[in-house]
Amino acid sequence: MHYYFKIPLMLEHTSHPVGKSATVSHYVDGKVIDKIHELVSKNITNPVIVSKCLEQYIEKELFGNSSEKPSKSNRRYYPSRQDLRNHIAKAISVNKYSCDFQESLRVKEEWQRKLLLRYGGELVLMDATYETTKYAIPLFFVCVHGNTGYTVVAEFMCQNEDSASIEEALGILKTWNPSWKPKYFMVDYSLAEIDAIEKSFPKGSVYICDFHRIQAWQKWSKAGKNCLNHDDQQEFVRL
Repeated sequence: MHYYFKIPLMLEHTSHPVGKSATVSHYVDGKVIDKIHELVSKNITNPVIVSKCLEQYIEKELFGNSSEKPSKSNRRYYPSRQDLRNHIAKAISVNKYSCDFQESLRVKEEWQRKLLLRYGGELVLMDATYETTKYAIPLFFVCVHGNTGYTVVAEFMCQNEDSASIEEALGILKTWNPSWKPKYFMVDYSLAEIDAIEKSFPKGSVYICDFHRIQAWQKWSKAGKNCLNHDDQQEFVRL
């Protein structure tokens, strides 16, 4: 069996680079990508340092015994700076979901549950972010006061910042911690949060933090319908 190939002359290659310059468009070699992942697993993520490590790997290990080593313009073995950034980012993303990361998360969850049960029986604080995150998703933190200060013992996000969504999230936390029965909650001035907590913990009491309490008084005193002049507003807040 014979195979015949018709190859165009070099003069016909007019719309793309040929020779060494053609290697600029090559994809990064799989062995080089594996080396990048290995470096990232060792917390080496600086593109400059990764590039230097790759040069040593290519010249001493990959082509150490070869008389023909690839040119520095060969993108297959000498990735561009952008290629390095892309593959470093992918390697970091992969490592996030590695077994080590999952084990660390498991240990953190156990630590948070331990603190919640130890210090969360008396007073628990729940704080939500308002227009401080990149995405328009409410993020809630549940905190307790331990022997080293305030500590976040639970976090949850809701698509909607309403009473039903917050109550559902608190219900999940109660399922994970059946013996958790706090006496008091301290929250911002949010009717949705207050209503959700009162439904989730009917025997507990909800308090508003000093900042939002004073803010609510000031807002009430300045409302035109309450007919308070400036001196009356100051006296009202003082009392």
